[in-house]
Amino acid sequence: MEIYTSVKLIAESSIDVPESDKCNKTYKLIEFHNRDGEMVGELISHVDYSSPTRCKEFLLSNGFPSASIHDKGRLDQIMQLINENAIARVLVVRRPGWHGGVYLSSSNEVIGTLSNQLGPMLAPDLDCQLPRESKNGSGNEWKAHVSSFMQSSSRLMLAVCSGLSGVLIRYSNVQTGGFHFYGDSSIGKSTMLLVAASVYGNRDFVRDWNMTETGAEELAEGASDSLLVLDELKLLHSSPVKAVEIASQIIYNLSEGRGKCRSKAYQSFNRKWHLVMISAGELSLNNHAKQSGLNQMAGEQVRVIDIPADAGEELGIFETIPYGYTSSAMAIDGIKELINKHNGHAKNRFRKRFVELLQDHGEDFIKKRIARSQKKFLDRVLEGVEVNGQQKRIADRFALAYVAGVMAIKFRILELTEEEVFEGIKKCFDDAVNSRFEVYETKKVKALKKAFKMYFDDELVIDLTSGSDAVDFESGKAFKTKVKGKLVIAIPSKEIKGAATSKDFKELWAQPDWSDAIVKNSEGRNTHQIMIGNQKPRCYCFDYSMLDQLS
Repeated sequence: MEIYTSVKLIAESSIDVPESDKCNKTYKLIEFHNRDGEMVGELISHVDYSSPTRCKEFLLSNGFPSASIHDKGRLDQIMQLINENAIARVLVVRRPGWHGGVYLSSSNEVIGTLSNQLGPMLAPDLDCQLPRESKNGSGNEWKAHVSSFMQSSSRLMLAVCSGLSGVLIRYSNVQTGGFHFYGDSSIGKSTMLLVAASVYGNRDFVRDWNMTETGAEELAEGASDSLLVLDELKLLHSSPVKAVEIASQIIYNLSEGRGKCRSKAYQSFNRKWHLVMISAGELSLNNHAKQSGLNQMAGEQVRVIDIPADAGEELGIFETIPYGYTSSAMAIDGIKELINKHNGHAKNRFRKRFVELLQDHGEDFIKKRIARSQKKFLDRVLEGVEVNGQQKRIADRFALAYVAGVMAIKFRILELTEEEVFEGIKKCFDDAVNSRFEVYETKKVKALKKAFKMYFDDELVIDLTSGSDAVDFESGKAFKTKVKGKLVIAIPSKEIKGAATSKDFKELWAQPDWSDAIVKNSEGRNTHQIMIGNQKPRCYCFDYSMLDQLS
């Protein structure tokens, strides 16, 4: 039906919708020529098409020619048309991602076809935060060069493959979660996130950790069946303890795949999602917790897995310098320039090819195929190793990234071999497992340790245990004495002042060997007032019997 060929009623929103997708409003899908002469389709809610004023505002705000609607008779005719019953149905949903075997992108692009209705389409007034997908430059340029960089970096291999695996996670045995890359600045962490984001768009796709729990849920629902990239964990809160508490809660909520139940006065539905997340920060999530006097629960460690961003070859995120470059720094600059020009193409091809497989073979086939490919990875990685449930869940997450990488090769998105993907993902898995039993430290903490250890040298230590009172405080740098009945090396705090920040000290005391060696006072502080000559300076006191054990 149409009026003056300007407005057509196409469909009305379906009633038979899964509870998790239901919207608070009903909609009609209409089409009309906008002011530029282009045919556009828009969803108008019952609230808008029931009121002449709201209906007029809706049409004008969506580009309807103003000259065609100021006439009241014309508006009445349009409203009469919209209020008629449409035969066709359109599936209107609250979030992007998978709906009935069809993929809906955050930009409302539908990949696949529903059997008995139009859509799906995103509700116009949804309140989740949609990811900023985009597409720039050439997909072939991205494929050729990014594949080359991935051959030189297991970290980039995992980042890109994990990004693609967001499309698969709903059809796997893997829960929502992901990876947190940690390490010093200037080794390529942020660049690694940008490369993962380039699967979906430009640098605007990357978000930061500066959010509330509710904000995290909105981001998660918007990134459902896709990738969530978070940078700058330190922005979460000015208090390290509070930051860890919030991060732990956010990670737990994300892995649950649903938001908190809130009062209907504020939110009439619970948010839901499936996604893969990639994060980066200077410290591991585990170290953040230890610095704040907290311990990560076992479940947290398998939801978002800590991985050292440094590949261990003194080349930052690279194992080898990529072809055509003379240093890792030059390679970082090169890849940033590349993905700034070419991005956002991989997601389209991967989604389309995967939807073709799904609609040709069905959901059961797809699930079995993914499980079979995961098992292929796990059989090689865990060969001859007995693992518990927690370790198996960690391995499963890497296995899903491997599956996505292999599919991307078959879909001609990556110019790699399956063995290259396997070796890259396995390297990250091995490093993640090994690092779980190590404490990562920044360059500043290493320098702080070196400063302390310098004063352990016997030539610099003055022995106060002889009982002599003729000791000049200014003549020594470190002193052997007794505190709480223990023989200690006391180092005046003035000697270390300026060597590090309070954050660096917190990180140092979070390390078990240093935490055990430092002798605390009765108030739990890490310094004591020690009588040296006629002065009583504050000193760091280390258990003499434990000095050789300090790393």
